[in-house]
Amino acid sequence: LMVGTLVIFPLYIWNSAVGGGWHFIETHLRNVDPQLLEFGPRAGIFAFVGFLFGHGALGINFGYPGQPHVLVRFMALRDREDAFIGGFVAVVWGALVYWGAVTVGLFARAMADAGAEWTAPMLANKDIYGELGLVLSAMHMLPAMLSGLVLAAVLAAICSTADSQLVVAASSAANDLYARIFHRGPEKSHLAINRLTVLLIGVVAVLSVLNQEVRVYEYVLTYGWAILGAAFGPQVILLLMWKRASYTGCVLGMLVGFLVAIIWPNVYNEAATGVHVYNLPLAFVAALITNVVFSLIVPPPRDSRGFPIVPEG
Repeated sequence: LMVGTLVIFPLYIWNSAVGGGWHFIETHLRNVDPQLLEFGPRAGIFAFVGFLFGHGALGINFGYPGQPHVLVRFMALRDREDAFIGGFVAVVWGALVYWGAVTVGLFARAMADAGAEWTAPMLANKDIYGELGLVLSAMHMLPAMLSGLVLAAVLAAICSTADSQLVVAASSAANDLYARIFHRGPEKSHLAINRLTVLLIGVVAVLSVLNQEVRVYEYVLTYGWAILGAAFGPQVILLLMWKRASYTGCVLGMLVGFLVAIIWPNVYNEAATGVHVYNLPLAFVAALITNVVFSLIVPPPRDSRGFPIVPEG
């Protein structure tokens, strides 16, 4: 579904008679704003900063090192060869997906300038302009059955992340907390805790957005993805790459990343400043600095060989 939506569908758009390829996109984007097609040092610096720290851009990638459901994939690597193959596949897939998603977005914006009637919902509410581009393009450029598959791909991408996070959360509650701290009995009881955790998370998630108008993509990135990424990501990186990272620094780093990711969206007034600051990169940097500072203040204890002693659990 994802290959069809973000690789084959953009290629179809690119070569379609309606789209007219790159010439069609370039002509109409120039009518919208010539700077959209501007390349070079002046555009590149600001584009890079926005791409790195912007909401929904490269800033998302700060969250990957802290996602438990992503880290377990790395833990499952058998050897360096697996790591190399996995890295190659990931880079190629990422390049294809980014190219495809951007192509669909540019096409939808060009079609809006061309006066296509189906772009009216995008122009009516520019806050969700980008989110509607793929959906509306598929609905009006493809037969009904194929456009349904594109919509299913969007849900598949959401569900694949959500169910992975649920599984990890449930196993953590059952195996890391309940089994190790409270009960060391039969595994059947652990299974009950596992299922109960999934149920409770689902109920709390529904209640948290009840009577609220939220956009799934933005809500997940602002809270779920950002909180996990900022709380765990810097600690994992420092533990792997810096021998002086200490238990105290990691715990306080997790706490700071968690709090900043939650507090920042609720206290920062984007409307007043006119500048969007995505909470994930900010919280990630705050957690990283906290970890480094307190690791230097309270260094880890070392054994007779000079290796850090890691507390159990």
